[in-house]
Amino acid sequence: MGARESDNRKQEFLDAALDLFYQKGYENTTINDIIDKVGLSKGAFYHYFNSKEEVLETIARQYVEKKLNIVEKVDQVKNLNALEKFNKIIRDMLDFKVQYSELRWKIYKIIARNNNIKLESQILDNYMELALPIYKKIIKQGVEEGIFNTSYPEEVAELYIYLQGLQNGSISCIGVPGAVPSGIRAVLAENLITTMLDLEVASGNDQTFSHSDVRRTARTMMQFLPGTDFIFSGYSAVPNYDNMFAGSNFDAEDFDDYNILQRDLQVDGGVRPVSEEEVIAVRNKAARAIQAVFKGLGLPPIAVEEVEAATYAHGSKDMPDRDVPQDLKAAEEMINRGVTGIDVVKALAGAGFEDVAEKILNLLKQRVSGDYLHTSAILDKDFNVISAVNNKNDYQGPGTGYRISKERWEEIKNIRNAIMPEDFD
Repeated sequence: MGARESDNRKQEFLDAALDLFYQKGYENTTINDIIDKVGLSKGAFYHYFNSKEEVLETIARQYVEKKLNIVEKVDQVKNLNALEKFNKIIRDMLDFKVQYSELRWKIYKIIARNNNIKLESQILDNYMELALPIYKKIIKQGVEEGIFNTSYPEEVAELYIYLQGLQNGSISCIGVPGAVPSGIRAVLAENLITTMLDLEVASGNDQTFSHSDVRRTARTMMQFLPGTDFIFSGYSAVPNYDNMFAGSNFDAEDFDDYNILQRDLQVDGGVRPVSEEEVIAVRNKAARAIQAVFKGLGLPPIAVEEVEAATYAHGSKDMPDRDVPQDLKAAEEMINRGVTGIDVVKALAGAGFEDVAEKILNLLKQRVSGDYLHTSAILDKDFNVISAVNNKNDYQGPGTGYRISKERWEEIKNIRNAIMPEDFD
């Protein structure tokens, strides 16, 4: 057998294993499964591999070599300065993602399966070992050229490699970095560096990574203390069991604790204490507004009893049963009728909810203008877009950037049931 034929045989086993790991999961795939898929003998398999673990290691190494090839080629270009090299690496990595989209999808699915963290760890470790010297060399080049200013090129290179694998993956995939050694530290490094560079970043709190109160709080403190502007892009206001996005790092069960954490550390985490009367009034109005929209759009009616239940319910378990098949049928008919957001606005205004209708209309206007797509954009109470374009972040470490106003601090520290000194005789 020639060397090329031998390499082809070995690759057949690797391709078959990758497909099986993708379909069944690494833990559920046996060596016999791989052998049967290829159609060769057990001896042929053991000629190339000693174990299933070695197969996984080889798949990881091949993937890393493909990525590493990009970095090596760019580093060898003589007429580029350090910043131009980094920019070219980023562009070429985007081409890599397109060229190997199927391979990347399979690897992602293997990693995303429960208890399949081995591949993620091996890819990161291999890439770190092989790419670190090259990135360090480019950063040192940048220092010599006066482009970069750091006395720690190796540490910066290590953080850069971590950031490549975690940007935005820290949201729906936070369980992956949360399960590998120093993974949460890498997410926090990403948060800090991107904040200092005035970049948009996924904080990783919109999905839970642990049910341990200590772990959840510990990782959030590392975002509280530097003074991050927004800890959440969406704090879950429902119980964990009702959250279809697998639950936030904090949810409805944690409002009191979260408010006190803000008060303890004088940090604006985006939540404020409210009275029971305020909550009841807002929830009742919201339930009645939805009832009006259902009626205005000809959907199955919402009973008065449901409005009352929604006003005081903790979650869906406290709500009356509905005719779900009828609701689904009505939703499909609504889509076929071409109902739009404007129809919702009309239904709200026609039922006397003019203020809510106006807010929905303003949101629809933003969808048309697209200004909210600017980097790090939010809407203020008057629906003005505030983003990195018109409100540059000047964060340079703790005590800089966004600072709590006196009015906001009064809101934050006004927690319920707090005993004040004047309450004592």
